[in-house]
Formats: sequence, structure tokens, C-alpha cells
Amino acid sequence: MWMKYANSPAEQNWTAFDIAGLSGTKFDLVQPVDLDGDGDLDVMTTEETERLGVIWYENPFSGS
Repeated sequence: MWMKYANSPAEQNWTAFDIAGLSGTKFDLVQPVDLDGDGDLDVMTTEETERLGVIWYENPFSGS
């Protein structure tokens, strides 16, 4: 899952979003990595049950 805060990360008002996909799909080796070289951490993982291969969740945040 990924989480987003409403106003401030110090508050306890976070909303969780599912990124896992189909029920029963198994993801392995979830790694934070700057895969696209834009300065923020993306998430890369692999999946072996549904034969999806390598999955990349791009972090849309831009620190600039």
C-alpha cells in the first residue's frame, strides 16, 4: 500500500491506498530505488504467480 496524509505528515490523518492488484498475487523483494533518476524513490518489485515479471511504481513527487 501507499499512504497519503491530508495536511501534514505529523498528523495521524493518513489514507491508505492498495497497490497490490489481484487477490492472491505474490510480490517479492519490494525495493525503494530511484529507477528513473529524477531524485526521488520509486518502488520496484517482482511477481511470480500471475507472471507479471518486474513491476515499477513511479513516485510522482517532485522535490524541485
